[in-house]
Amino acid sequence: MRRWMMLAEASAPAGMLQQTFYHGTSNEERGRNILEQGIIPGNQNVKARGHLLPIAGRSYLTSDLRYGVIYCIGGDMLGCSPESAQYLVKKNSRHEAASQYGWLFVISGQNLLNDIQPDEDSVGAFLADHTERGWDQSTKPWRPLPRKFKPDGVEDDFKARVWHNIRHSMTDKQFRDAVEGQISAQASGGKRALKRLTDHDKLALIRWGAHVAYQGTLIPDQAWRFDKLKTPELEKDGSNFFGLAEQLR
Repeated sequence: MRRWMMLAEASAPAGMLQQTFYHGTSNEERGRNILEQGIIPGNQNVKARGHLLPIAGRSYLTSDLRYGVIYCIGGDMLGCSPESAQYLVKKNSRHEAASQYGWLFVISGQNLLNDIQPDEDSVGAFLADHTERGWDQSTKPWRPLPRKFKPDGVEDDFKARVWHNIRHSMTDKQFRDAVEGQISAQASGGKRALKRLTDHDKLALIRWGAHVAYQGTLIPDQAWRFDKLKTPELEKDGSNFFGLAEQLR
């Protein structure tokens, strides 16, 4: 039996196999490489270290179309001004060259046949999103407290347990920095937490909206190329993306 099916039966994630996932890149060359070779994990070195370095052997996906489009155009600028769209085309960074076109790849949940787990950033973000700042006489000036879940809610009780598992996987500094919104702390702390969380916990986080880290290479079902100069025409939620983009697969 495939590991995916074992995990799915263990946690009974409703409808996950029917979900659609996305992978976006704002780099023309990278997009063409994916079109030809599939989504290949960006980090293949298991010994490589770095807070923001992807986990070795993992390809990253999201079920949130808007988030995928953000990666496609290279910024959270859906519906921006024409001047800002020009910036997206011309911008140059250490990681990618300027490109007029971004790419969005569509993957069916039925193709996720290998091991999956939440994106480590999402694990750290879940902790931060469910933490409140509270005062305690034994710690100064403040300590993070778990958000108060409904005591009679089974799902909320489960969320509280996952929260504690993530929190106690992190160092105190990672925890505080993650709550303060530091992405590097959320990512590094999320990596530590993934070693502690059960498969049931991991699939629950994905069900609650976490992005996905897939083990291995993926061949997309669809490939779309988008002209960044059309970014001002995008709805804020990205819902009209496919009406503006060009389908190449």
